[in-house]
Amino acid sequence: MARQFSAAAVLAALLLGAALGPGAWAQLPTSDPQRLVENLKYIKQEVLPDANTKVWLVMKWHAYGHGIRNLASAAAQRADGIALYYNSEAAEVVDAAGAAGAAVPPMLRILPASFNQASEALKVGMNIQELMGPGNQENLTLAAEESGKTIPVHIYLYNHYSDPWGYNFTTSAELQELIDSLPANIDVKGVMMHLNGLEDSEKDGYLKRFFGVVCPVATALQAKNRRLAVHWADSGEIRRETPTGQKRMTMPADACKDASNIDYWVRPGWLGYGTDLETNVALASGTKPVMTWAAPVTAVEDKGGKKVATITVASPGRFPAPNWWAFADGYKPEYVEDGQPDVYVSINNKEFRLAAAPQGSNPQTIQVDVTEAETPVQVGDSACLICEQRPLNSLSDDLGVFDYDTGLCINGWGPVNTDFCDCVPTKTECTDCPQES
Repeated sequence: MARQFSAAAVLAALLLGAALGPGAWAQLPTSDPQRLVENLKYIKQEVLPDANTKVWLVMKWHAYGHGIRNLASAAAQRADGIALYYNSEAAEVVDAAGAAGAAVPPMLRILPASFNQASEALKVGMNIQELMGPGNQENLTLAAEESGKTIPVHIYLYNHYSDPWGYNFTTSAELQELIDSLPANIDVKGVMMHLNGLEDSEKDGYLKRFFGVVCPVATALQAKNRRLAVHWADSGEIRRETPTGQKRMTMPADACKDASNIDYWVRPGWLGYGTDLETNVALASGTKPVMTWAAPVTAVEDKGGKKVATITVASPGRFPAPNWWAFADGYKPEYVEDGQPDVYVSINNKEFRLAAAPQGSNPQTIQVDVTEAETPVQVGDSACLICEQRPLNSLSDDLGVFDYDTGLCINGWGPVNTDFCDCVPTKTECTDCPQES
């Protein structure tokens, strides 16, 4: 049996960050603002079609579980703006800017605002550019009228997944007629769409239709010395429009060619946070995980013919456990072999499967099968729960859960998908879900 630390020694090491070796002490999931700055710099310089393409970092849902408050100022250093959903998120951006003594970055709401949301944002001077579709055009018009202020808007075309957020225009004349009909206090700044939810075979057709509607309108606005933001690409679309084996996105063949007044935007979410290993590798590690989570190996012993390492995580122990992640695929009986769930951690740059499912609502220890370790795992080794070798999406793939829900839950927020409300072990109901009326 391998040498073990006493409980007192382990506790001292966790508190002092010593005795277990460099970088091996337990930590809570941590998001690195400087890493975000470097990711955004790389995306702008090496991934986008040209230096004129604008980056609006998506920070909805607590910045995909990474935390807005500690990252907003870093995002503002490299992003041209911040895209979000709710006024509460915008308030965090404003607070972060104030704490840093910096200007509030431009913000775009990528959700159809209700009358109350738009009015509140105007009242407190958040300066949010709003998404406008047929379902909230009247709300925005009324909010602008009652406030006596002008609302900058981005016209949304087509569905958002199956939700009819946008105008289903097929001709530029329809878009031009809409713009011409809007009151003076609704100022059109851009036109946008979102391709997620479509089959890949449908996306190029929708893009062709999108540009066919937008480009003639942009040309007409050029004659009036008006600029127009045009944006459709999220993280997945940036990668889809990047040729295999290359890093740089190419512009679609149907993109507007005759309108010099267009500002092309992209809206990266997970790409900016470096949550996907395959993408990070494809980009030559130019993007890396903003979120990391490490914990020490505190015991190694023989159990039932296997070599089992115990990892002790910092309190509160939010590593996903079956009694509050019962929905997770990795813990379902069909994915469990010899009592071992299909969930992994990395030690010494090698992945190891859990030896058993973590127990309790806030498990402080994780049992890992290290029998096949080529280099013996020792007490004091650092275990990677989320790191460059296993970004957030690796853990979420194990669990069969969206990466943003995983990030939200391990950091103590409610999930986006309310079916998963039990993934906050300290709550009996979903009182802190990101949804907002």
